[in-house]
Amino acid sequence: MSIKYRRYATLAAITMVAVAALLSAYAAGDRNKREMSYRTVEICLDYDDFSGLAVQWPEGVESYWHALKTDGATSVAVSELSIGWLEDAGYLAVAQLPPDGPNAKHLMKPLNAEAAKILAKRLAERLFGMVKPVADGYEITGVSYETLRSINIGPNDFAIKQVKLAGLDVALRLSSFSGFDGGWVDAISDVIDDDMPIIFTEKQVGGFPNRLEDAAQALEAEGAVVGQVEFAGQLGMDTLADLMVPKVVRVHSITPEELAKGMPFEVAVERFARAVRERSMRLLYVRPYKFSGGDTDPAGYNLDYVGEIAQAVRDSGFSLGRPLAPTTGFPWDLRFILGVVALGSSAAAFLVIAQLLGYRTAAWLTGLMAVGLLAVAIALPYALGRKMIPFAASVAMPCLGVSAWLGIMRSGRIGGLGRSIVSWAAASAISVTGGLMLAAPVADTAHMLGVGVFTGIKLAQVLPLGFALLAFWAIAPGRKGKSDLKGLADEAARLGMEPIRWWQAVVVGLIGAVGLYMVIRSGNSSPALVSDFEAGIRKTLEEILVFRPRSKEVFIGHPAMLMAGALMALDGARPFAMAAFVLGMVAQVSMVNTFMHLHTPVAATLIRTGLGLAIGFALGLIAVWALRLAIAFFLRRRQAR
Repeated sequence: MSIKYRRYATLAAITMVAVAALLSAYAAGDRNKREMSYRTVEICLDYDDFSGLAVQWPEGVESYWHALKTDGATSVAVSELSIGWLEDAGYLAVAQLPPDGPNAKHLMKPLNAEAAKILAKRLAERLFGMVKPVADGYEITGVSYETLRSINIGPNDFAIKQVKLAGLDVALRLSSFSGFDGGWVDAISDVIDDDMPIIFTEKQVGGFPNRLEDAAQALEAEGAVVGQVEFAGQLGMDTLADLMVPKVVRVHSITPEELAKGMPFEVAVERFARAVRERSMRLLYVRPYKFSGGDTDPAGYNLDYVGEIAQAVRDSGFSLGRPLAPTTGFPWDLRFILGVVALGSSAAAFLVIAQLLGYRTAAWLTGLMAVGLLAVAIALPYALGRKMIPFAASVAMPCLGVSAWLGIMRSGRIGGLGRSIVSWAAASAISVTGGLMLAAPVADTAHMLGVGVFTGIKLAQVLPLGFALLAFWAIAPGRKGKSDLKGLADEAARLGMEPIRWWQAVVVGLIGAVGLYMVIRSGNSSPALVSDFEAGIRKTLEEILVFRPRSKEVFIGHPAMLMAGALMALDGARPFAMAAFVLGMVAQVSMVNTFMHLHTPVAATLIRTGLGLAIGFALGLIAVWALRLAIAFFLRRRQAR
């Protein structure tokens, strides 16, 4: 293939990557505008818990609710009534009737107008097919007295009235019983206001599994907002939230069990504030401390707790109140963005494969890749394209960073420390661009609200690390032989017949350990792997910096890649340079991984990444300086002998 063709092909591929990068940056900017307009946070108190504290308040129950509002609370989450609660409160009477064959039978009689209104609106829908209106109430057939008392009958109207009298908004906590559908939503519609959060209390959401569309349409028609509780993993939530976008709010809560384990006051407050800043939580569901520390005033202690949470949210630059649904508009069709990112990812893959296996092979392979990804972007459902194409970008761009690093190291145009810095900077810029490219097709409001997650995180971390090892062996400076498919196959066959050297075992073991560590540590599933020492470093960085950079970037990846460049200049240090380089790729993959947290604000992601680059670069320069001092020391000792 002619040199002229290669130049044109390279220029075209670089141009395509640049176009995809610019469009991705524009998409990130557009999403950032929507995020900046969505900065109101609701501080929601659990009614059952705080009403128990209110009766302990010396100035009275109403005064306590007003004090909570003054200190920053904006709403109260009200649970449902049960028939037993209404009976115990004296609002209705339940009498046993002669059984209807094998079925128990009861007469339910409301004792005031409010109870009569609740039963008339909700009872037939809640106990479908079991209720018969009679002159003085309702006959209920088919349930025992104990079961009947335990059945919920919708939101607690009496608690709602008390909360509203205190000037607080209401959120509803609803159970997701098997009959939850549009009819039940209509039955309780008199208490659902516009933009009122609905939080489901069980392991599944209302309408799961077969009535989700019906439930979503009914809730949306009433203006309700579904609360997506972080880490709850409720069955059907992803589908329900997707159906209700943008009427979705992300909810963060600290359970009473966590508080009871001795979580310090300040830690709980900072956790709420961080959830708002870093994970777009807009409803903080507050459960109180059941103890009061050294105080004997639990009500006052939790009043201060609510006030500190509110102040921490304000100090983070947010206002308090009921968050309105963010705007959903985007200037371009998301399928167009999918197509451009698909071409940009394919162009990046072309540049990578061309350096490793030659232009002809690269043209065939990436041509097929581009056709396949474009077909996914244009012809297949968007839900599939928004998974496959960002994954392609998350793998192709870090691999292009590997190729850029190796290409600069091979060029010899820049010498000494400058070459290490330039190659690291090039690889880092490409990796950050890859993060923007993977985030662009999912820069819509749905993902901003946490609806939908990036798939293939672990594979997207392992593949670039494996490629870094292969590429270093194939095209790093100092390698003998051709870097085409036949040359690499011949050398691989020759190496396979040679005995394993100790340094090879060390390098492979180190790389394998790094890869396994990254796979295990990816996501939020393994907090136990964070040592006390690392936890202390994290806490210190969080106190100094608003957005803490990732430890593996600052303390491992960036310094290691700068060290790899310095080691390349030393005779006999190529195996150690390879190990340092693959270790350095940890930071490159981690930066891309940061953009995979699709619910994290764009500004937070960029600030965290920038801080990691700056601090990692500084530590890397110190590491290179220490390496040079160590080498000079050993050389002097050798000469002295």
